[in-house]
Amino acid sequence: MTIYGYARTSTSKQELGLDAQTKALKDSGCDEIIQDANQKGMTALRESPVWLELNERLVDGDVLKIYSSSRLGRKSYEVQYVVGMLIERGITVYILDRNLTLDNLDNLDQSISLAFSSVVDHNENVARNERTRAALQVKKDAKYKLGRPPSLRDKEIELILTLHNKGLGAKTICKLVEVKRASGKTSKVAAATVRKVIAGDYQSREEWERYNKSRDLALLRGTN
Repeated sequence: MTIYGYARTSTSKQELGLDAQTKALKDSGCDEIIQDANQKGMTALRESPVWLELNERLVDGDVLKIYSSSRLGRKSYEVQYVVGMLIERGITVYILDRNLTLDNLDNLDQSISLAFSSVVDHNENVARNERTRAALQVKKDAKYKLGRPPSLRDKEIELILTLHNKGLGAKTICKLVEVKRASGKTSKVAAATVRKVIAGDYQSREEWERYNKSRDLALLRGTN
């Protein structure tokens, strides 16, 4: 018998991130923990290569631990289907946040508990999405710049312009200038980005942040 832990997130900004899930699963006594990170929000479990590989490894007598039922599906019926299929194969499912062991859905208490857990998680997800959409609409109405912030900062733009003034072309400059990404890694700046900077069509991260801070103030004051 192997006790597997399955930690899954769609973004690094989820309330209960991968590290928190992994710690909880480790503390619960898992033999092996499988991390499934950065799946797109609408990606079904069956479309995740990590889950499909884990599902192939699970055999009769194994235990699968998850932090919450929502790790197995966005909808309550998806969760109940996945858990039901696992139990049919002789696999026990344990949900940490409910302290719920599921190994026999013919047992009325287990069946009701699973239905309750999956419905509650589904409703919480719906409410969270509605709050997110409402907040996004407020920002749209207030004319915020939305989406991912620009990668280049003032110092990198200044360097690109300095190199350009020395006669270097975009293809050469992009080989000389590196930018730090959100992941912490550095990479060369794309030539297309360099051309935007040279043409004056690129807004630095600091400018982007300053603009959004000005929208914060306008929102507080109730002005456009």
